[in-house]
Amino acid sequence: MKKRLAFVAFASLALAACSSVPQKKVTSTISKPNAPKTATVSTNNETNLAATAYGQNKQLRSQGIVIASTRNACVDSFNFLKGLNQGQFDNYSADYSKINQNYTFLNINKEIMDKDSKELLSMTLNKKLDTLCAKVQYAGFIGVKDRLKALSDI
Repeated sequence: MKKRLAFVAFASLALAACSSVPQKKVTSTISKPNAPKTATVSTNNETNLAATAYGQNKQLRSQGIVIASTRNACVDSFNFLKGLNQGQFDNYSADYSKINQNYTFLNINKEIMDKDSKELLSMTLNKKLDTLCAKVQYAGFIGVKDRLKALSDI
C-alpha cells in the first residue's frame, strides 16, 4: 500500500512539473547579447524597473543582505563597479547608452537596410558591447586590487 501511495504521489508531482513549463516568447528583433539593463540611461519602463530593483537591492545589501547574481556577467560587473567607483561606472554607462542607441537604430531600420550594412553594424555593436563588458570587469578587478593595497598599509 505504501509503495502504491508513493508511486501515485511521485507520478502526480512529475505530471504537475511537466505542465508548468513556461512557453518561449518568439521575437523578430535583433537582440542585444548580455545587455546590462541597469546601466542604461534610457527612460523605458523595463530600465526604470531594473534601476528601482537595483536601488532596493543596494538598500538590502547595506543591511547585511547580499545581492544575488543576475546570471549575466556584464550586468553583475556593472553592479559591482557601481559600488566600487561611481565615476567609472558613469563613464561606462554613457558608453553603454551609445551602444544601446545604435542597437535601437538597427532594430528600427533593419527592414530597409541592405544585408551587408545590417551585418556590419550588428557585428560592430556586438564587438563594442563585448569590449565594454571586459573593460567594466577589469575596472572592478582594479578596484579590488586598490582596496587590497589600502588594507596592506594598515
